[in-house]
Amino acid sequence: MAITLLDTKTIQDGAKVRMRFSITGAHAQSLAAEALRGLAQERGLHVSDEKLHDELVRQIGVGDVDARIAGYIALRAGLPEARRQNLPILFNPEPVKPALPEALAGQDAEFDVDVFVHPRFELSSYEPVYLHEPPAQVTEEMVSAQIMREMNRFATYEQVEGPVEEGDCVQVSMSTLANGVPEMSLSGDELAIVVSRDLMPEGFVAGVEGMGKGEHKEFQFTNKESGGEVVRYSVAIDVLDKRRRIVPELTDEFVATRLSQEDKTVDQFRARVRRYLEKQATQGDGSRREELADAELGRRLRGAIPDALIERTAENMLDSIRANAAAQGLTLSQFMQLQGMDERQFQMTVMMQARESLRQGFALDALFDHLGLELDDADIDRALAELAPGAEDQARKNFQANDAWYIVRNMAVRLKAHERVMQTAVFV
Repeated sequence: MAITLLDTKTIQDGAKVRMRFSITGAHAQSLAAEALRGLAQERGLHVSDEKLHDELVRQIGVGDVDARIAGYIALRAGLPEARRQNLPILFNPEPVKPALPEALAGQDAEFDVDVFVHPRFELSSYEPVYLHEPPAQVTEEMVSAQIMREMNRFATYEQVEGPVEEGDCVQVSMSTLANGVPEMSLSGDELAIVVSRDLMPEGFVAGVEGMGKGEHKEFQFTNKESGGEVVRYSVAIDVLDKRRRIVPELTDEFVATRLSQEDKTVDQFRARVRRYLEKQATQGDGSRREELADAELGRRLRGAIPDALIERTAENMLDSIRANAAAQGLTLSQFMQLQGMDERQFQMTVMMQARESLRQGFALDALFDHLGLELDDADIDRALAELAPGAEDQARKNFQANDAWYIVRNMAVRLKAHERVMQTAVFV
């Protein structure tokens, strides 16, 4: 056979399945040529196959070309084998080594591929979510709160002296027991945690407040979970680093240079925010409601998300941010500077966003499984429209041709579960 599976083993706490393959030189060379042609098509490059490799190396460098070839071969080997083994996939398979030099040389070779396994979780409750619906009347407090949300986009985390306060971001090493059983979602080394009652149990926040950098503490607290269960937590924690969230001052200069292209003063910006909120109150902020509902469901997720999946999701986010920045003529460093963050702060923010994105997605998966929902053609059509709006037919062909239909199914599952969340959500 052109590609043969030699070995399979589970690694990184079940987050990945590592597969070892052998490939004939002729097939490796053929797949390498396909990868090069695909890369050339993306770049709008029109040269003969004989000159393609050298021209691509000249344009983007040998490292990126080698990585593209290795990644393509990993896909062509890993996806079919994952399907044969009935493995639920979360991300595209990836090569363990970034290059496979034997491919271009036409030599027989062995290589390893990591397949990211889609984990399954349970929720603490499958009851409808309950949320507070914003009042229709726009008050001065609501305007101020919205302005603060806008200002929070420019907040930075800076090292400051003194004890931990609510809102600080702390790096900790800790171990936690829940009713005497290790709670992995609240355990680990060098964890980045925002000390917020919106994100963490109140008893945890109260226990960490007042601690100093380098301090060790052990404490207990009880928390009423979403399903009504009262859980007793025992925490042993070391604070390794502490940074305070600093929101810049709202001034006329800040409005004119950072917040708005139209407004020059705080009063003008405040009036614009009021008009926005009044429009939202009239029309209803559907998107915001949906975000709140998914976030509430995500808080019910039981168990720890493997670090490998968080890191891979963060990489996807960084790739997207880098591409968006490039479209604006910016490097990633320049983009970070505009956001008022250094590299460490930026990476911490992306990791937190990756964790929350996975938590909400896995919660929707769990709800779909618990309710025994099934997909139909309309669900698939809706998923394709979400993934490739306006190009659904071509997307369908591409996903099928590339053996990547799992992407469509995963999207369809979450959209259907989200629909059920919104149908049953209670807004008070």
